[in-house]
Formats: sequence, structure tokens, C-alpha cells
Amino acid sequence: MAIPDPTGKTMAVISVMNKNDGEFDESDEAALLALSIQAGANLFHARVYEEFVVAGETCAPLSEVTKAIAEEMCVEKVRRRVVTDTMRHLGCTRVHVYTHDAEKRVLYTQVEEKTCEIGEKEGAVG
Repeated sequence: MAIPDPTGKTMAVISVMNKNDGEFDESDEAALLALSIQAGANLFHARVYEEFVVAGETCAPLSEVTKAIAEEMCVEKVRRRVVTDTMRHLGCTRVHVYTHDAEKRVLYTQVEEKTCEIGEKEGAVG
């Protein structure tokens, strides 16, 4: 599913797999859509803030308050948080979030996988 920035432009992609209990349904899809919209806003603001910090470092030293905020406004931390919150909320075992930095021409991914035991009832072969 696309993760839009606040203008509606796709800035990342999220992939969710292996629901713990049953199949994904319409309510899961609606929840993932809501999560992706929130994630897009957070990723967008984190990216803008990182650009601000880099620009600020070349102009003047950052204040302690700005430095504290910068620790929370990191794209990598936001990606990690999106993955863990999505896993928790949707009850799935694997989530991928992909973001692209067009300026650097780099694709980043955050993957989280929950290890689960598969017994005979679930189809494991001996």
C-alpha cells in the first residue's frame, strides 16, 4: 500500500504479511490506510526536519531544545515506529516499509519480522 505525503504524493510503500489470527479483512485494510496516512505525515515532517537540521548546522549551532527534537524527528526512527505499530495493530508477523530519497537516489527499507512457531496443525512437514 502506498504511504502518501501530506500532498498525496507517494513517498513510501508498506507491505503487510501473515496475519496471526485468520485472514486480513476490510477493517484491517481500513486500519492500514489510516496508519499509512499518519506514517506519511510523520515521515514527511521527519524528512523536512532532517533537511532543516543539516541546513542549520552549516549556519549556526543548534540549541539544546532543537537537538532534543531532532532525536525524535529522524526518518529511520519514524520508519521503525511505523513497522512496529503496524505489526502490533494489525497482528501480523511481517511488515516492510520502503522509502525513496530522490535527491540521493537511494531506496531505504525497514523490515520487521516476528518469529512464530509453526506446528503440525498449521501445515508444517515433519
